[in-house]
Amino acid sequence: MAKDNPDSRRQARKRALQILYGIHFATVDSLHELMTAYKDSPAIESAEDEPKGYAWDLVRGVWEKQKAIDARIQALSRHWRLERMGYIERTLLRLSFYELFYTDIPPRVILAETLELGASFAEAPAKKFIAGMIEAAIRDRENSRADER
Repeated sequence: MAKDNPDSRRQARKRALQILYGIHFATVDSLHELMTAYKDSPAIESAEDEPKGYAWDLVRGVWEKQKAIDARIQALSRHWRLERMGYIERTLLRLSFYELFYTDIPPRVILAETLELGASFAEAPAKKFIAGMIEAAIRDRENSRADER
């Protein structure tokens, strides 16, 4: 993954969140359908033939790993079933868990960026829940890596 400027990554996360939120309301069963949803999204300013960039990496990664990500979220959310979580909150968690478990972004950056997005998009009461879930995921990630050593 190329080193991008933090502002462009922040914008990419915002676009990815908007696109992933949008596909909650559509059926996306193939990579082709995902590409079409990505290119047709109002969050994307230019319709390139092939999606690229960090926003696309995030959208595709979350979409491809969604079952594994959802299983991790469910395992760490003690009293909340995934279906009970709001779409924005669920999408924020999927995005942050993807970055946490499938990229080399530092965990504290992921936490800070997710909370920043949450401040703009999530309901106020959900912010503590989101922060707690990401902190639990960070501990889970650190414990998993310690077990691998």
